[in-house]
Amino acid sequence: GVLVRALGYGYHHGPEETFRCCQTPVFKFYICDNVPLAPLRQQLQSIPGIALTQSGENNIEVMPIGVDKGTGVRDMARMLGISMDQVMTLGDQENDIPMLMAAGYGVAMGNASDATKKVARYQTEDLDHGGFAKAIRRWALKEE
Repeated sequence: GVLVRALGYGYHHGPEETFRCCQTPVFKFYICDNVPLAPLRQQLQSIPGIALTQSGENNIEVMPIGVDKGTGVRDMARMLGISMDQVMTLGDQENDIPMLMAAGYGVAMGNASDATKKVARYQTEDLDHGGFAKAIRRWALKEE
């Protein structure tokens, strides 16, 4: 069966556990399985008020509209008094797109999905080839 994780509340198997989990405020559901989830994603898209994204091929992340990594980065920057044009984010999947678009330095990792690379302002190598460190050196520390 499908594994549902309500972030902050652990993993829940089956409808009863999922229902029990939903009795408390949840801001994100993580659904994964080893089978294609396209049919489920298609059904979920018809529900008003939710946004869908993914962090890999076999998962779906379900959140209220307006709750995403971009919102989180903007809120954090505002709390710290940092202008968004001075913020750098790095990502590789669909769920990273809002934060890459929000940041002045939105960097796609070398292994990023095509959609993620398309919206990122910059690109670096993958983790195995030091992409994260290279991005920090180049755009944050201005060493290159």
